[in-house]
Amino acid sequence: MPVPPLALSWRQDDVLHAVALADGPLVLGRDPACDVVLGNLSVSRRHAQIGRDGDRYVLRALSRTSPTRLNGRVVVRDATLSAGDVVELAMVRLDVVALPDGERDDGDANGIAGDDDVVSNR
Repeated sequence: MPVPPLALSWRQDDVLHAVALADGPLVLGRDPACDVVLGNLSVSRRHAQIGRDGDRYVLRALSRTSPTRLNGRVVVRDATLSAGDVVELAMVRLDVVALPDGERDDGDANGIAGDDDVVSNR
């Protein structure tokens, strides 16, 4: 069964940002070396990771000091992501959204203008 194309969408400094989930893992955090850089001091340097596991995407908490939540619950082990889910990395909310078929771009920011200090994709 193919994995449905999903993306993360979030607002920061009144700017909408988005990134498509890819086959490889995406590390989210404040560190400039992360695949998705979030410019909020409440976010850990390497806060969470999202990767594909067979026919699903999974969220894994990497921070031991700041919470990673999925739909309001603290993530303590790998958690499956679906369209409509809400991921919270400390004070930052990211929405999991479905992409129309054919719009998955394997991890590049997808058409949302943004400041490179806020979001980057290696």
